[in-house]
Amino acid sequence: MTFSSIISACAQLGDLQSGSWIESCMLRLGIRMDNQLTTALIDMYAKCGSIDKACELFNELSKKDVVSFSAMILGLGINGRAMDAVRLFDEMIEAGINPNLHTFSGLLTAYSHAGLVEEGYQCFKSMSTYGLMATVDHYGMMLRLGKEEHNLQIIKLKVISSSSNLRAMQQLGAREKLQRASSSEKWRRRQRKGRMEKAKEGWVSSVS
Repeated sequence: MTFSSIISACAQLGDLQSGSWIESCMLRLGIRMDNQLTTALIDMYAKCGSIDKACELFNELSKKDVVSFSAMILGLGINGRAMDAVRLFDEMIEAGINPNLHTFSGLLTAYSHAGLVEEGYQCFKSMSTYGLMATVDHYGMMLRLGKEEHNLQIIKLKVISSSSNLRAMQQLGAREKLQRASSSEKWRRRQRKGRMEKAKEGWVSSVS
């Protein structure tokens, strides 16, 4: 098992203590911190909530590529710094580095955490500009981004346009059914409450 895979495991577990210990071990052993290792550390620190440390490592990179940019964009997004993620994306484009699917996953995550529905939709739509086709995961992010009935309709009409994205459409259908069921249940409760009130009034009148 490589150091990179161990660091990635720490990131997935959210184990900051072990991840930091691995980094200190590598430094003591004199292991050269190449882009792959540094990017793994960026991802680990960001996912463990140490976003400032992740930014520090990112800024120290001698050569930034789409992998390191994408990791940093995602890190900023999950730590509530959506606008910083967007600015970093713009910086990447200005540097002549084309985004990939992971880059857009990070951006959509940033918009989702910030509750920026329309901005998220525009970001999703721009994927085709870079010759990228959204995956089921991206459709899932858009579904999570839409919180109200209005947003569900935006996603349904503007985003889900391909029958090949069956899973995404099934998720949307399930969500709409859940909302309809919830509305129906609320209506039934109001009806029961109304009948109970009428019955109570009738009982009081008969007693009087």
